[in-house]
Amino acid sequence: MTTKAPGVYTTVTAAVSSSSTGAATGQWFVTGITQQGPVGVPVPITSMTDYVTFLGPRTQETDSFNIQYNLYDALDEYLHDGGVTAYVSRVVGPGAGTARVSVVDGSAVTSMTISAAGPGAWGNNLTVNIVNNGTSYTMTVLNSGVPVATSPNLFYAIDAQNWFNAQNLWQVQIVVTAGSGGIPVTTLATLSSGSDDNSHITDTQWTGALTAFTESYGPGQVSAPGHTTTAGYTALSNHAAAFNRVALLDVADASSASNLVTQAQTIQSNSTFEDYTGLFAPWVIIPGISTSNPGASSPVPNRVVPPSALAAALMSANDVTHDANNPAAGPNGQSSYAIGVTQTYTATDRDTLNNASVNIIRNYNSVITVYGYRSLATDPSWTYLNNVRMRMQMINDFAILGENYMFEQIDGKGQLFSTFNGALAGQCQRYWVNGSLYGDTAQQAFNVNTGPQVNTPTTISNSQINAIVSVRLSPFAETVNINVVKYLSNATIPNSPGI
Repeated sequence: MTTKAPGVYTTVTAAVSSSSTGAATGQWFVTGITQQGPVGVPVPITSMTDYVTFLGPRTQETDSFNIQYNLYDALDEYLHDGGVTAYVSRVVGPGAGTARVSVVDGSAVTSMTISAAGPGAWGNNLTVNIVNNGTSYTMTVLNSGVPVATSPNLFYAIDAQNWFNAQNLWQVQIVVTAGSGGIPVTTLATLSSGSDDNSHITDTQWTGALTAFTESYGPGQVSAPGHTTTAGYTALSNHAAAFNRVALLDVADASSASNLVTQAQTIQSNSTFEDYTGLFAPWVIIPGISTSNPGASSPVPNRVVPPSALAAALMSANDVTHDANNPAAGPNGQSSYAIGVTQTYTATDRDTLNNASVNIIRNYNSVITVYGYRSLATDPSWTYLNNVRMRMQMINDFAILGENYMFEQIDGKGQLFSTFNGALAGQCQRYWVNGSLYGDTAQQAFNVNTGPQVNTPTTISNSQINAIVSVRLSPFAETVNINVVKYLSNATIPNSPGI
């Protein structure tokens, strides 16, 4: 028989149509071009100070598609509008070179080679101050003269390799490879030969950057802000489906309504996992960055950021206090930082775009607001993005819950199955109390089955604990219809039938 590795396996499917545990789901996984940092390692960003320290200053970069990217601004929007944690995977060109330097011991034998933590010209700004104390030494890493990491006392060349390579690469900013020599002499080692290659970045590099976001990082949204190729969309949706995440896709800026419909249809026809994606438009305008330079132009120029940044921020803020099934749209989708949008669509256009599953961001009553919340799913069971995100939350929550039952004894009296049933039902009860499951009673909203129909003698002999959790996910109010009936002043208004 075929067996699986030990683990908890949760699958959520939609039934055939008939005649704040959610904080983890608020993470944002981002690929983008930055000036510095490691490659293949997700860099956690919880503040713009983190961004500048780990990924470098605000810069505008261009890839082989001749598209300009400013990841700094996207993260700035995300954090200003309630985003909690973002993980950035750096995209670099295939020909980028890594800066490095070799240092020697007192006999001129190579003690170690020091390399920048990632490729690029930024590594040429790194220096390492090595102080030999006779029997030990210390190393201080400086970026443009600013200390970023200092080692403890080290006694052998291999100690530097072991210590630095055990730290977070984005913090220490170097990788050390021990040589055959002894401890290094006192020196200020300057790294060199680092080079950039952004002009040759293609979808291969954009897709490759996603591999840094492994399963261990959990659920959340995933985006490549501003990257709008068909291959890029497909890579994001495939990643989301594989790792229980939701892909937030950007449209090309300044797109007409008809172009957006075509873009949505292209994504749907090229993706197998369109029910894991949401498409947002248009781009968002945020305030400029103030400057202390008295000669700078005034007013400070505004900045334009991809819509995924705002959508991810509002989802992250929502998930702190609500289930992911609560739409981050309308009253719960208002920006406190954005000041405008790059495109305004007519009411007719908005109808067309909503039917095409393009989620519009609009200036509504002088507030920039997400005013659509659909996925690109062609399966009507997953039309609404809140249900797609709730699926993500349930899979994550049930996996965590199920871990408590790994390697438990399966007794012959059904006690383990009963306990498992109660735990799952308790989790569903919390969803129902939060309004995420639909039903006048809990019994109408969900059902958990761990009985002999699903835990059979065969499954028990295969060391399985099985459960079927049936749920009705709550929809949201997409339209509000109010009919006003005028009566004559001498007429009697009929009583309302009530609810």
